[in-house]
Amino acid sequence: MSAMLSTPGSLSTNEEFRVDKISAVTLLKLLHAAGREVKRDKERAENLIGRASAFLQAEIDRSLPETSNDTATGGLPAWRIRRVRLYIEEHLHEPIRLEALSAEAKFSVTHFSRSFKRSFGETPHSYIMQRRLEHARHLMLMTEESLSEIALTCGFADQSHLNRSFRQSIKQSPAAWRRQRLQGRPETSSRNAPA
Repeated sequence: MSAMLSTPGSLSTNEEFRVDKISAVTLLKLLHAAGREVKRDKERAENLIGRASAFLQAEIDRSLPETSNDTATGGLPAWRIRRVRLYIEEHLHEPIRLEALSAEAKFSVTHFSRSFKRSFGETPHSYIMQRRLEHARHLMLMTEESLSEIALTCGFADQSHLNRSFRQSIKQSPAAWRRQRLQGRPETSSRNAPA
């Protein structure tokens, strides 16, 4: 038995995603838990909603046809891509070892690394860092958590690690990026202002 989910906005009215019963139950449990926690522990509720969102995104990705599923050239088959993506989303807040990812795909570490790069166009480490940065950006805009809390929630070692990774990828500090988007105007540097 399947539940039907459709996402408004980005899809045509005829496109629908099928989510199997187990996935729907998992998603429903996460959302119910978040609903219970909203008044008691806002941070925990937001974390649960983030996990539900990540889980739903992985399910949507699983339902979409894979564009990089050319196993003839050494890429990962679709079912392995789905398993690896879901594993990454569920463990984004903690260290993710290459051995765990390769075990999830049921490949040796060496074979998995080569196949992952052919399928995703980047190394597992690069992909995980980009997912962590995307999650951090989401939390910076949707919550009032401090950058140090966001760093730990997203699997960075500390705020300094988040800052370095953010600057390297976005070319701006997380604090400046957050201020700019929350205020809706370009960031002006106080260091350049006359004293």
